[in-house]
Amino acid sequence: MNSKGYFFLVLFMIPFLGGGVWMGYETVTTINKVEAAQSWTETPAEITSCVLKSHRGSKGGRTYCVTGQFAYTVEGKPYRSNKVSFYTGSDNVGTFHQRIFHQMESARLSKKTLPCWVNPENPDEVVLIRELRPEMMGFQLIFVFAFGGAAIAILSGVAFSLGAKRSDNNKIRMRHSGIHRPLLVSGVASLAGGLWIVWKAWVLVGSLSSTWYLLIALIPGVVLMGFGLYTLLRFTKFGVSELMLSPSMIRLSDRINATVLIPKIVEGDFKGRLTCTHQYTTGSGKHRNTHHDVVWSEEQVSPASPGGEQMTQARFRFELRGGHVTEERGNDSYYWRLLVTSDLPGVDYKAEFDIMVVS
Repeated sequence: MNSKGYFFLVLFMIPFLGGGVWMGYETVTTINKVEAAQSWTETPAEITSCVLKSHRGSKGGRTYCVTGQFAYTVEGKPYRSNKVSFYTGSDNVGTFHQRIFHQMESARLSKKTLPCWVNPENPDEVVLIRELRPEMMGFQLIFVFAFGGAAIAILSGVAFSLGAKRSDNNKIRMRHSGIHRPLLVSGVASLAGGLWIVWKAWVLVGSLSSTWYLLIALIPGVVLMGFGLYTLLRFTKFGVSELMLSPSMIRLSDRINATVLIPKIVEGDFKGRLTCTHQYTTGSGKHRNTHHDVVWSEEQVSPASPGGEQMTQARFRFELRGGHVTEERGNDSYYWRLLVTSDLPGVDYKAEFDIMVVS
């Protein structure tokens, strides 16, 4: 991918990163508010009004929001507030709003008080319900990891790719040579954030049985760390492979010699598969689909051979009898790629190389 492609990829991912960061900020802010309210003073509150608002969305789903007012007294001075909980807005995650409404309405009709929680340093700062909603946290974490986590992984991959050492003009560097770095960075960030959230929820709710499903917050970090460690082992074992082509300028119907250079001593057979793929997009909006159709392919097997001190070579010879020249036309393009693999003890070898084919 050229610098222009990286630029547009970054622009495309910024909104996803912003959405994940914003949702993460809302989650952390709510946790901090609930934690701070644990030390506030319990004070009787008289419910003066309460309403359960409902709204039906365009897709038929109904959301709820409980609102109301209550009166309380601190050191003989009367106060009023409409701060029911730390959750604002409507949602249909669980039955929180319905449950709180029934509590408030029952207390209002029976003329009984409910406890509210007042900041002893600022009596105007109060909340009626100071509980944490684990089910809402789980819902928010889906967006945090699906949007923010993916954006961090991709953007860090772009950063590492731009900073990576390039091969000279006679060699083609393998794709994703430093993929272990963004995977480990995003994995550590996701796992640390997930652990913090699970621990806070367990402490504030006081019951693991009510928050066990928040352990799903650890899955993205564990998966990313697992892939990151595996690719790190592959990088450590084989290094960064390069490809030499002859002729250097490849045209359709050419016979080409492809030599893969591995900066490690490796013994075994290597399988090389050269493909021409047609990538195109159909549909629009939610029905938009990207297709990858292989229009030409050839596969060969080559034994490893010494390529100098601490160097292994795998040689392939292909004759391009079909396919299409490399071409980028927005949503309709053709690309050539050589995939080289080898089943070895421990971590298997795998390297991909992008190849330019001209008319």
